[in-house]
Amino acid sequence: MIGPQQIVLQVLKPNTIVVLETQGGRRKAAFAHNQDDGWLRTPLPIDDQHVAIVPDRKTIALFDLRRGVASWTFQESDQHPKNGPPRLLGNAERLLVVHDGTELIRLDPATGTKLWSWPLGPEDLSERPEATILDGDRFYWARDRVLGALNLSDGMPAWTQHLTGAESGWALELTDRCVLAFPVFSSPSPGEGETLPLIFRRRDNGALEQRILFPVAASDVTVRLAPHGAIVATREGMWALGERPSLVVSKTSR
Repeated sequence: MIGPQQIVLQVLKPNTIVVLETQGGRRKAAFAHNQDDGWLRTPLPIDDQHVAIVPDRKTIALFDLRRGVASWTFQESDQHPKNGPPRLLGNAERLLVVHDGTELIRLDPATGTKLWSWPLGPEDLSERPEATILDGDRFYWARDRVLGALNLSDGMPAWTQHLTGAESGWALELTDRCVLAFPVFSSPSPGEGETLPLIFRRRDNGALEQRILFPVAASDVTVRLAPHGAIVATREGMWALGERPSLVVSKTSR
């Protein structure tokens, strides 16, 4: 993990957790540990002195960078997950865990206490970070042609909406008012043809703001948002989008 103040890394053989000063590289601390394998996820910064880590497929821990020990550990189950290891999102105010790729859990960052959980559906999102995103109030996820939002306060659904297009493989981005959903690879339904949809829905209520269709297959799609538009790139070409009413500014074919 590379942060503005410090870098945290795990070294193997000899097994050591090292904390460096970001600006000058000065070693701030080093702690020996007996874990033979590397952390399964990049450490998530909680505050200046703590990071959340995934030391094995079942466990989440809050590691104290001053003392070199875990302040707490959490396991949802004694069983190894069927899908990937826990995936961490959040910050010091809210710590979220995508468990077994199909369930969202919120933990108290200070104690590791489970606050709530919610099933995300059957599609495995353990290795799909692009399919989940959060803001200060809600967690958003896309799976199986469904775009959903959960309230972070209580874990209850805020809204769900159908996604027309690919059966799976959707990615999300946030604009000022909307959540943007788009497929990153092509798997259209029968009769839908080879088109790339960009779907903008309101963050607060899920209402459709805009749906833009590109006459190309969704293939290795990349979207980069800008203050007044976006760049959309696929294998077939590149588009620059601006503010309405003239959305499509230009297209460059490769």
